[in-house]
Amino acid sequence: MLMKLPRTISFTALKATSWKDMVIVSLLAICTVTLVFYHAWISEDSFITFRYVSNTVDGFGPVFNIGERVQGFTHPLWLILLVLGSKIAANPIFLSIAYGLVFTFLTIAILGRALAQIVHNRITLSVLLTLICLLWSLSDPWLSFQTGGLENSLSNLLITTILIEAWFKTMRRPGWLLLLITLLCLTRPDFIIFSAPIVIILLLRLKSIRRLLDLSWAISPALAWLVFAWTYYGAVLPNTAYAKLGIYPSWVEAVTQGFRYLQDWLTYDTVPAIGAVVFLGVAVSVMRSKERLACVVGVVLYTIWIVLIGGDFMRGRMLTPVLTATVVLGSLVIAERSTHSKGKTRRFDGVVVAGLIMTLFFLQQTRPDPGAEISPHGIVNEQLFYPGYHLSFLLEQGHLENPYLDLRLADDLRRFAQSCGPITIHMRNPGTIAFLAGPDVSVIDTLGLTDAYIARLPREYLISANPRPGHPDKYIPLSYLLSKQDLALLPGWTESISRGDCSFISKLASFQYPSDFYPSP
Repeated sequence: MLMKLPRTISFTALKATSWKDMVIVSLLAICTVTLVFYHAWISEDSFITFRYVSNTVDGFGPVFNIGERVQGFTHPLWLILLVLGSKIAANPIFLSIAYGLVFTFLTIAILGRALAQIVHNRITLSVLLTLICLLWSLSDPWLSFQTGGLENSLSNLLITTILIEAWFKTMRRPGWLLLLITLLCLTRPDFIIFSAPIVIILLLRLKSIRRLLDLSWAISPALAWLVFAWTYYGAVLPNTAYAKLGIYPSWVEAVTQGFRYLQDWLTYDTVPAIGAVVFLGVAVSVMRSKERLACVVGVVLYTIWIVLIGGDFMRGRMLTPVLTATVVLGSLVIAERSTHSKGKTRRFDGVVVAGLIMTLFFLQQTRPDPGAEISPHGIVNEQLFYPGYHLSFLLEQGHLENPYLDLRLADDLRRFAQSCGPITIHMRNPGTIAFLAGPDVSVIDTLGLTDAYIARLPREYLISANPRPGHPDKYIPLSYLLSKQDLALLPGWTESISRGDCSFISKLASFQYPSDFYPSP
């Protein structure tokens, strides 16, 4: 039975963080960063963001195709960091990986420092932080998506910092906390669900409009982005929301797919998933304040949201914030308990944690092989699916390799556009090809993620009544593709592009297609 703990930890009772504590924290953080680096890779979807970054740096603005203002990304803050970093490091691939490594270190360092302030025993600190790093490292999605070119490492860092401020420091710095929440929501809008309970409690504590207005600076980044998005893109929601949400026949099918996504995570990431449940249970056991209740409710609401929208196609990616949050909350409670425990109890807790570590190693060996195949429910381990996108492969071979698409096409497109002028093609997975081909090649995303017109086509245009998550293939009106001068409609277009035959473009004027839609129903 857990001991009765004080409602909050008094700051006067916190011990100063010694250099020895920080050496332990730093060593464990470095070990975890090393594992993340060993598994470093780049996801195919990240190249959509990289194209936005390169176009922005080249002076064309944050667009996927020149002249088309569409927000085909969901992580404004991540994009901004990549743009700023690209002013120094020209290659966004290596830059995104570097960010992931730095943010991983900071996540563990910040949590480790908070634990060190609570725990009065260095061995307890070492064992607890080892358990945390081990649990995160045993999670394939957590380890993979700390790089991968997407925003996970940034969101995990912000979630960790927010929960420490809200749970451990009991919202004593409302301005700083509100700014962190604002940045988290700019990292991905889904985190509005996660943050809402904390924001509500924070606002209730302020009690006056004047104090709220004094904190308006903290939400100014979000307001600035919303104004920019509305004026530049014509919408405050990312285009991906229009493309991906509402693709199922009813909410029942969406929730069913969401539970499949949750079940898939439990099946292939069993040990971390169980760990998340255990750590959440530990957090709930001492939920004796509104601040702590808000933290737990936020995690639960976010998980429900992921289920309601049907999950995702990338195995475990959308649930890594849940793993991060539950481990942070649970570890803070364990640290508190160790502080209020007597010698024998503390040693017993240490034995229990050490036993958990050995049990985790054993259980990890019994999990099913995830494989690189797409599951019957459309979920896949993206890192295994694209072995040629691993950092080790890129460093050894000097190029990426897509087993499903010849990336040399990008070089052909670039040369053709340089010789014959700007061109347009369509592709189902346009990220890598579009990024490598350059700004003179416009690419119509047939899934609609970067195309406003296709994203807003009604459900009736879906090819499948129950599409794969994140892949809403649609019948596209041929007139739209022809209006864009889409060369990929023409037979033998890749060969003509490879030959550099500029006269090939004129064939589009006499092109005949057997249907008014592409692909033909």
